[in-house]
Amino acid sequence: MSQIVFIHGPGAGSCSAGYQYQLQHFPGSLAPDLPGHPEGESLATVAEYTQWLRGWLHKQGHNKDLVLSGFTLGACVALQYALDYPDEVAGLLLMTIAMRPKERAPGALEFRLSGSVTTSRNAQSDCKTAS
Repeated sequence: MSQIVFIHGPGAGSCSAGYQYQLQHFPGSLAPDLPGHPEGESLATVAEYTQWLRGWLHKQGHNKDLVLSGFTLGACVALQYALDYPDEVAGLLLMTIAMRPKERAPGALEFRLSGSVTTSRNAQSDCKTAS
C-alpha cells in the first residue's frame, strides 16, 4: 500500500491548518516538519532537504511506494526526491513549483525571508498552543 507524505512550504509546518486537515482526512499519512520550519536550522538547498526527508522517511520504515504531495518548497523537494530515487516513489502531487531560481529585484529576498520568519514564529506559537 502506498504511503502519502505531505511536504509543506517555507515557514509552514506539519501543525499548520492545511496539514492538520490533510492528516485528519488521510489517516496514516505523514507530514514531517522540515528543518527550520518552524524550529531548528534551515537547510541551504532543495537537495539538502531531499536528503533530510529521505533519511527521515527511512528511519520511519518508509522507503517504497511513496506518494509525495508538496506545496512550493515541498513540491521542489518532492520532485527532486522522485528524480533522485524513482524506485521509491509511486506518485507525485506538486502544487506551485518552480525549480529554476527566479530573477529577483535587490532586497526582495530579504523581504520574503523576514515574512517567512514571522510566519514560522506564528506557526511555532500555534503548534505550542495546540499541544
